[in-house]
Amino acid sequence: MAIYLMSTIDLIELLQSANQRGDMIRLEELMRQAVIQHNANAFEYTGFQANIHDIQSYFAANMAILDEANFRALFYSSRRIYTKVKNEIPTFFATGSQCRDSLCGTGGYIEGQLEHSVIFRDVLINHDSQIKNAIIMQGARIGAGCKLENVIIDKDAVIGPNLVLKGTLTAPLVIGKGQRVFQQAEVAVHD
Repeated sequence: MAIYLMSTIDLIELLQSANQRGDMIRLEELMRQAVIQHNANAFEYTGFQANIHDIQSYFAANMAILDEANFRALFYSSRRIYTKVKNEIPTFFATGSQCRDSLCGTGGYIEGQLEHSVIFRDVLINHDSQIKNAIIMQGARIGAGCKLENVIIDKDAVIGPNLVLKGTLTAPLVIGKGQRVFQQAEVAVHD
């Protein structure tokens, strides 16, 4: 995983020593040298992990968590994950709604169709909406008749009715935090 844990004092000392020696070396290589020179311990992690460094990797990591083996490796391993407790009612699935291969947080209201998506807490998806390969964050509102595919909808965003928002698996369309989109022309497509 290329993660190193050390005290701040030791890190500063390591960096100052390299600077005094005039070493022109990447931090990653400096850390590897420090592990070899000092009495370091290691921990092997064999469960699910993802390195997130941009929008595409964030999207891919969320889609990967929909694989049951990855989900179980992350959430049901011997090392528990602790999050903020929000004791809310379960997500409500209205008559006629469909949910396939998706992960839904609590407190939501789903009237539309979900496929292979991660839905955070307190999300409203109105009737006749079709959501596929999407990440919809907390408090977002999706209008009736929308078609969303390969998108990331940030927290508290509102998508008006009858819009078609589509990205690709390698370049998902991102709607920013709190953004309100009510016309197709308001959506900037990023390549």
